[in-house]
Amino acid sequence: SNTSDLRELIFRSDLHDQLFDRSKNFDYDWIRNTTYNLMLEYEANHLAKDHLETWIMLHVWSFIDKIFLDIDGMEIVRFKMKKKAMGRRGDLIIRKWHTEYGCGEAGKIFEGINGTKIIKEGGLKMPKMLRDMFNDLCETMKMRKDKIRKLETVGFIISDLPAGHVCRLLRTRLFEIPTQVSEFGAKVLPTMSLIWKAKAIVKNVIKLMEEEDLTEEQLKMLQNCDEVDESGLTTPPPRLQLLSSSVTPENKRKSRNDEK
Repeated sequence: SNTSDLRELIFRSDLHDQLFDRSKNFDYDWIRNTTYNLMLEYEANHLAKDHLETWIMLHVWSFIDKIFLDIDGMEIVRFKMKKKAMGRRGDLIIRKWHTEYGCGEAGKIFEGINGTKIIKEGGLKMPKMLRDMFNDLCETMKMRKDKIRKLETVGFIISDLPAGHVCRLLRTRLFEIPTQVSEFGAKVLPTMSLIWKAKAIVKNVIKLMEEEDLTEEQLKMLQNCDEVDESGLTTPPPRLQLLSSSVTPENKRKSRNDEK
């Protein structure tokens, strides 16, 4: 394929454009916009050149940030090198409000599977960050086994390899953003699919975290809330039994006249 083929696919009229529903068609729109933005870089031949880490994160891997735009309250937080001195922080944190669901580490040069970045960040630092996030999620879920066994956190290792591929992700197999547009279908699409799957994991965990737990008594009350008794009035909900608290009685002083 070439950039002309990509342009034809991107601007092809589709039913999603006529009846666009953000809640249903957002992922489709994200795929098309990601393809378009990468196509611009291919047309300018930017991906075949050497760049700083910041450029790579902004021009290539920004589609990670954008895939979460349809989740209310979700944001991708990036930390500058100076700020990373405070505690164990990644280059990229996936969070909603104050709850963290994943992280990422970025490096300028890909040194191979056994390189320093992969061993130090992917083998030591990132697992610790993911474990801390997982523990925080477990505490939020009050350590309920039925829920914490469904929890997952996601992590990315992002590195640059000027001679051949721009960046790679490691956690399953290696995924690549190639420097040549001819490899778009074989390598870019699987990478986009990986990011989409990571989003699906995060969405499932958020749903698990935010779903309300109802007791059997509450469920029974909801099931019977529309029942009507013989008098035509709806059945009142059961009263809550509160623990009684002792109240110190007021001591009334008797006057001398009362004692007489």
